[in-house]
Amino acid sequence: MNRSIRGLFVSFIFFYIVFIISVCSAEEFISPEKAFESLSGFPEIKFLAVKYLCDNFECAGHGFGTSVERWPEKDYPFYVLRYDITEDVEKEPGLYLAKEIYAKLFYIDAYTAKVYPGDITQETILEKKAAAKARDIEKSILVDKEIDLKVALERISKGLEGRVSLPDEECKNLAREFSPLFFGSVNALTPETRLKGIMILKRLGDISKSCAEFKDKQIIQALIKLFKDNDYRVRYSAVNALLVTGEKGDSLLIEELRVLLKDPNKLVKKAAVKAIAKLGNSKPVK
Repeated sequence: MNRSIRGLFVSFIFFYIVFIISVCSAEEFISPEKAFESLSGFPEIKFLAVKYLCDNFECAGHGFGTSVERWPEKDYPFYVLRYDITEDVEKEPGLYLAKEIYAKLFYIDAYTAKVYPGDITQETILEKKAAAKARDIEKSILVDKEIDLKVALERISKGLEGRVSLPDEECKNLAREFSPLFFGSVNALTPETRLKGIMILKRLGDISKSCAEFKDKQIIQALIKLFKDNDYRVRYSAVNALLVTGEKGDSLLIEELRVLLKDPNKLVKKAAVKAIAKLGNSKPVK
C-alpha cells in the first residue's frame, strides 16, 4: 500500500469515526437547531423581539446574535446559548462601533429542550444525570427483551430462503407460529426489528398466494398502524407488504393509503401510489 492510498484510507477511517460519533450524539441529544428554536419561543426572548422589532433573526436598527457557548456532554446535558442585542453607535466605511444593550446566557435541556434562564445548579445537573441513567437502563432492558423475538424472526427468515411456494397446510402452521411474532415486531423498540417482521410477512405473502392466513384483518390493521412510524423505511415496507396482504377493493385501506400521498418521504409516496393503483381506486391519484 503506497503512501497516498494509506493516507486516503486513514482519512476514510477518521471521517467514518466522526460520522458514527455524530450519529450517536444525534440520538442522544436534541439538535442545536432545536435548541435555538426552543429559545426563540421563550417568553423573555419573545418580549425582546417585540421591543426591538426583531423578526427572523434581524432587528430594526440593532445587531442581533446567538451562539453556542457550551455544547452538551454526558455529565452536563445542557446547551449554553448566548443571546445578545447591540445598538449601532457609529457606522461608516471602515469603522463600526456598537453598544451592547442586552446579553444573557440561556441553558437548554439537551434532552427535553426546556429553557433555563439562569445558571444551572449542581442539583439540577444531578437530577438530569439520574434521569439519563434511568433512560439508558430502561432502553437496555427493552432491547434485551427483543433478543428472543429477533432470534425467532431470524429463524423463520432463514427457513424461507430459497422457497418459491408454500403448501396450504404448512402455511397454516407457519401462520400460527409467526403471527404472535409479527405483532410483537410491530411494537418493537428498534426499527430494525419492526422491519424484519414486515419483510417476513411480505415474503410469506409472496410465496403463499392461496393462503388466506396472511390477509387477516388484524394484520392489515397492524400494517396501517405502521403508516405513522417515525422511520420512513418502516412506512415504506408496510405499504409494500400490503401489496400482497391487502384485499383488492378495500375502500377503507385505500383511504388510509391516500394519507401517505402527503408523506414527507418520496419513496413512501411512490409506494402508496403503486399500492392504490394495484388494490383498486375509484378516485384519481393526485
